[in-house]
Amino acid sequence: MIKQSAPQELDAACAHALMETLPRLKGLLHRIFQQGALGDELSPAQFFFMCAVSRWGHPSPTELARKFRVTMPAITGLAEGLVSRGLLERQADPADRRQIRLVVTSTGQELCQRFMETVEREIGAQIARLDLAKKRRLPEALNDLAAALGEGPTASE
Repeated sequence: MIKQSAPQELDAACAHALMETLPRLKGLLHRIFQQGALGDELSPAQFFFMCAVSRWGHPSPTELARKFRVTMPAITGLAEGLVSRGLLERQADPADRRQIRLVVTSTGQELCQRFMETVEREIGAQIARLDLAKKRRLPEALNDLAAALGEGPTASE
């Protein structure tokens, strides 16, 4: 429990609590991947990239590089692996045919949906252990945190 204190101490306590939680969440996601929720089809990086493309509409590789804060070759490599599996397509931008937009295929959408359902079920089982008052506070607190962290790859945009 976080005791009342000066704002900087409270900020540090919140950051510490988050840093304690992230490895547990990462471990849960790793277990889900290891259990074959995606089969042998994708790496975690490819999956999260594909779902980000889906959430952000039809982003250009440049937009994705900016949002993920990575280089264009990194985006190209992730996109190529997904295109070759039929999970992502490159399409010309209707407004400027020289520009490319990335689009998740229906097969890719189904894979994202299946994995997200598994994640929601697994995380939901953990959240079920909380009392009702804590469950009610959690969505607003997480949304506030996401807003404070700013633009970037998120779980629910």
